[in-house]
Amino acid sequence: MFNKGFVFGKFYPLHKGHLALIEFALRHCNHLDILVCCSDKELISSSIRASWLKESIPDKQRINIIEYCYSEKVLPNTSVTSRDVSAIWSEVFKGFLPNTELVVTSEPYGDLVAECMQIQHKLFDMGRSHHSVSASDIRRSILSRWDYLPKQVQSYFQRTVSICGTESTGKTVLATYLSSQFPATVVSEVARDLIPDSNHFSRDDLQRVAIEHAEKIGCARKTSRPLVLLDTDIYITQSYAHYKFNEALNLPRSIYHSNESDLRLYLDTSAPFIQDGTRLSETERNRLDHHHRQTLKKFNQGYAEITGADWLERTQSAQLQVAELFRFSW
Repeated sequence: MFNKGFVFGKFYPLHKGHLALIEFALRHCNHLDILVCCSDKELISSSIRASWLKESIPDKQRINIIEYCYSEKVLPNTSVTSRDVSAIWSEVFKGFLPNTELVVTSEPYGDLVAECMQIQHKLFDMGRSHHSVSASDIRRSILSRWDYLPKQVQSYFQRTVSICGTESTGKTVLATYLSSQFPATVVSEVARDLIPDSNHFSRDDLQRVAIEHAEKIGCARKTSRPLVLLDTDIYITQSYAHYKFNEALNLPRSIYHSNESDLRLYLDTSAPFIQDGTRLSETERNRLDHHHRQTLKKFNQGYAEITGADWLERTQSAQLQVAELFRFSW
């Protein structure tokens, strides 16, 4: 057992293979330094990556996380096995870790780093037999490798889409469709259960809708699925309140916070109107559409409009915009 060891990497993003490496390293030393190397060309800060590690590692007493931000003009950003590159980075490591005795990696260049630092190297799972993934794999396609991310990292990359519009514009149908195209959790419209008829409800009914919908959103986010789909949101509920009773609901900020979304899709009224006996008239539905838009403007809430009478056109437009949320710039 060594007294002090270290691991290093970008953790860009942190994945379960990294955690397995760290667990292995802790079995071979009393104290482990984790060096987070963050290039000036990378868009996720070292502090966020460090927080992922702190939240994901249970044995916090034996680890020390060091953030190191560097310029690619000064230091090479490469994972190739090169004696020259290893020598350059070894000098950096010596500056941070003068008394270290062990380096643990999953790469052949670990031997070169250890040689330059005159310490020991332990190699872990170079063939990726335990977790057949790399951070570059995840960056290429995060949705297909979602399960390799720890929950704390999933939470960071999780995206929320709010689907809004007036009555009979296909919000629920679109939410169902998108959940068949993406790994998603759907937060259904609470008002459908609490208010059977759109023509008859009270201000207290809307208050209950706002509170219960927010609670359901909180539960949905804990599932750690990549996408949370909201069938309507608090701003539409507020629009109903003002439209019907000429006053807004008095709600805590936490309700608005829970309803925050990365994308709001607003469905226009060009879809065929279907009256099932519980909806507003088409004329009033269209007036409410105008009111919803004014309310969103008042609250400074933007949206992407989904238009067209053709349902295929509407779904394809929505699907493309949701897919764009998961095309991260790394």
